[in-house]
Amino acid sequence: MSTPMLKLHEYVDELEQVLEWIVEHEEQIVAAGGELPPELAELLEQVEGTLTEKVRRVALVILNLTASAKAAHAEAERIAAMARNYERQTESLKRYLMFQLERAGTTRVETPTVKVRIQKNTRPSIRCASAEIPEPFRRVRVEFDGTAAYEALKAASCLPAEPGRIEVAGLVVELGQHIRIW
Repeated sequence: MSTPMLKLHEYVDELEQVLEWIVEHEEQIVAAGGELPPELAELLEQVEGTLTEKVRRVALVILNLTASAKAAHAEAERIAAMARNYERQTESLKRYLMFQLERAGTTRVETPTVKVRIQKNTRPSIRCASAEIPEPFRRVRVEFDGTAAYEALKAASCLPAEPGRIEVAGLVVELGQHIRIW
């Protein structure tokens, strides 16, 4: 006896139910390192259908969350650009106001709603007089160059062909797996 196929609106209802659950329990999922908690596993088990159908529904949730993340990033970039624009306008108007106050020969203006004054900075700005940085003021930063390590291991044919973990020349090399949804 075969399992009856769900209607499209039932799939959408179940998909919305999973999305709502994920949104409600997002902190638990993040705290678990992205692992699905038992409650979500139970919810997914309750959904009828074959393995293929379950995979399809989970993949749809992933695609939906990916699209939402992209939209949120795009909105964040738009808002950040707007904030930078406001900051540039603010700095431009501050320079204009200071220039005009200096031209007028005044360092202070007070009104019932705002006070403006020109004052000395608390700390001077310091920069190098030439391209050569004096020795006592140099900062050295040592970082791992993963790209150079990859190229060297690739040239020496030391990269693993199958998923797993090996140690080569003081480096840990791991070849993992990922899921691709399109």
